Amino acid sequence: MQIFIDTNIILNVLTKRNDIFLSQSEKIFQYAIDGFFRGFISEHSFPIMWYILRKGNSEENTRELLENVCNIFDVVNIPREIMLQAIRKKDFHDFEDCLQDECADIINADYLVTCNIKDFVVAKTPILNPEEFLQILEKV
Repeated sequence: MQIFIDTNIILNVLTKRNDIFLSQSEKIFQYAIDGFFRGFISEHSFPIMWYILRKGNSEENTRELLENVCNIFDVVNIPREIMLQAIRKKDFHDFEDCLQDECADIINADYLVTCNIKDFVVAKTPILNPEEFLQILEKV
């Protein structure tokens, strides 16, 4: 099973932020580590994570956290042609989420897991919140 993980799931775990999906996000991380699915994240998530993590961590710790993320998840990048398609997509109002969906499509993800389903109404990939994904994963 190939699963694309949105940046907000990663940040829930790395920052322990007060999110309704924190415990589910942690379980998803652990399932990825244990090899229950092949997890992917986008290349463009790293500057976002760097920016947020640096506010509460040293540079050394931030680098270590991001290196750990790279060791758990595969990283997807976006070719120029697909980037241009995403830029032109007027029905996807959050550009960063549009890019997440494009990355999920590139790898033919079974699901894109995110905490903000409402921003993915026009997504190509089936969208699940962490709780919904865990329900599916735990049935397998």
